[in-house]
Amino acid sequence: MSMRVAIPSIVDNLKSQIDFLQPLYEAITNSIEADATKISVIFEKDLTFGEKEYPPKITGFTIIDNGVGFTEDNRNSFSEYLSKYKLQLGCKGIGRFTWLKVFSNIKIESFTKTEKVNIDFNESFSEDAIQITKNVSSDTKTTITLSNVTSKYYDSGKSKDLRKDAELRKIKDNIEEHLLVYFFLWKKEKNKNFDITLQIDKETETISSNSNNITRLKQEVFSVKEDCFNDTNIDFNLYYNFKSDNKNRHTLYYCANGRKVIEFPKDIGFNKNFPDRSSSTFLLTSKYFDERIDDTRNKFTFDCKDAEPTLNNPLPMPKINIELKNKVSAILIKKYPNLKEDNKNIINDCINENPHLAKYIRNISTGIFPDKQAILKKADSDFRIEKEKVKNDFVKMLRSNEIDTDEFQKNISHLNDMCNRELAQYFHYRQNVINALNKLNKENDKREKLLHNLFMSMGTISDKSDKVYSSNIWLLDDKYMSYTNAFSDKSIKKIKECIMKNENTKSGHTQGSLKEPDLTIFYNKNKTTNGTTKNVVVVELKAVGASTDKKMVSTSEINRNLGIIAEEIEGIETLYGYIITHLDDSTKEALRKDQGVRELFAVGNESILYYYNDNIKDKKGSCKPCHVYILSTETLYRDANARNKVFLDIVKNTK
Repeated sequence: MSMRVAIPSIVDNLKSQIDFLQPLYEAITNSIEADATKISVIFEKDLTFGEKEYPPKITGFTIIDNGVGFTEDNRNSFSEYLSKYKLQLGCKGIGRFTWLKVFSNIKIESFTKTEKVNIDFNESFSEDAIQITKNVSSDTKTTITLSNVTSKYYDSGKSKDLRKDAELRKIKDNIEEHLLVYFFLWKKEKNKNFDITLQIDKETETISSNSNNITRLKQEVFSVKEDCFNDTNIDFNLYYNFKSDNKNRHTLYYCANGRKVIEFPKDIGFNKNFPDRSSSTFLLTSKYFDERIDDTRNKFTFDCKDAEPTLNNPLPMPKINIELKNKVSAILIKKYPNLKEDNKNIINDCINENPHLAKYIRNISTGIFPDKQAILKKADSDFRIEKEKVKNDFVKMLRSNEIDTDEFQKNISHLNDMCNRELAQYFHYRQNVINALNKLNKENDKREKLLHNLFMSMGTISDKSDKVYSSNIWLLDDKYMSYTNAFSDKSIKKIKECIMKNENTKSGHTQGSLKEPDLTIFYNKNKTTNGTTKNVVVVELKAVGASTDKKMVSTSEINRNLGIIAEEIEGIETLYGYIITHLDDSTKEALRKDQGVRELFAVGNESILYYYNDNIKDKKGSCKPCHVYILSTETLYRDANARNKVFLDIVKNTK
């Protein structure tokens, strides 16, 4: 009986790209299923120069076992496409064709107890090519040699090389990882032992059915209800173990017919080290998977991402994964009791650092070990998508001929929520600035430049058309955010030129034109019958760690600058001066002795000092109201932090 289907067609129909070592996995399982107890695999490698830089590759292998050999039943199965001879062992009758996907020439020599069998297996194979001679022996032995890598895996002309490196330890790891569940189930259910020896040149490695990797798998059983068609429970077996090897390597696979198929998805996988850096193995098996594995054994016959049940896949993988994730989580939390609290802290950190994304962070299905960056990336994407949808829904509603009351209320509510979250994003930015101010306080920093740039970059000019992040004047008070012009470390001459240019008036000579106030802010610009009026804020900054003498100079500097501005710039209604530094005890004591200085109130342990300067006059000699405040950077931090926290707490708790 010849094969009824052309072998090249069978091989071509194996569409999926299979692993280069797939023929090896199939050959090993064939040997074990033939009751072999001793299996040897001898690898051939190519000869290359400079092996350290270009390691040699596997060119083929020979597998020798002491199984029952190619008996008549085995030969009939071998010659039949999709044979059901070993179906009870999870075999699909297709494995030997994966050999021809990778290797073009396979030679088989097998000694049964009564016969010697020789087979040249290639794409021209037919049953007639099987050579059988009589042989009487109590020993059985089968030798299979796979050689001549196909162009699908090695083509020097096209610079294509999918062969594996001739590194025996890695090959052993690949075999154990791929066939671990197969080895385990064979040992558990058949109670049969085997030893596999791997060899390259004189180097050898051994895989034994009695090794710890195979014998120490634990088992958890769970069921998932398939409630769309048959309303039945489908059983799953989760096999797992942990290995204290400090390598943090994890094998996490869905398995079918005793082989690994595909990895668990990322939200069930481990993207972070275990506390003790142990390695782990988690393998999920089920008859449900066995019945739905494709011919190449490296994927299922359904789409693992499809959440809708079908006749072929009545229990979608996402539903299975819910229970799988719960099981894996429970196992890990039992082994690592602090894991649950650690994961909770990661989520809280994400929310605290990005309060505007709180709603989206809480809704994300995180992995066993939440990845902070992945969570924030997903939350930000969800936020942007919803924001665009809310905007489009609102515009669509406004364009409709008639607006439904309930729809209007719903859209307004969604729009308000988006506005609050956009605002929260800005307040989160502000919190970073506030934290930077606190850092300068704690470190008693002596660099005035850092404090200056925190408020507004030195040497810059800002107006109301600038972006919201161009200055941090709000650190003083939110009311100053309505400024029309702000100047950082600019001369009074330059300030006057800008102000007069905007008001279309000519600028004359400026007294003290080279003086450069640290910050000069104009706001609340109003039109009156007498012309334009404006208020002005002048800020003098001194480094947190500056000496008391340098801090005391601030009072004379602020008064001088306030006086020059009042004289040179028309239309000023009220002037406010701020001296900002750290008020240590000696500085506070010295300032309290200045005439007219008094304490207004205290925030925490810090005071706000104040005096009214009634000697500031304009060009016409008229006195101008002038209020001067001396603030500690600690007070400024506490006040700004309290104002910011109120809003952020509201947004964090918004669902």
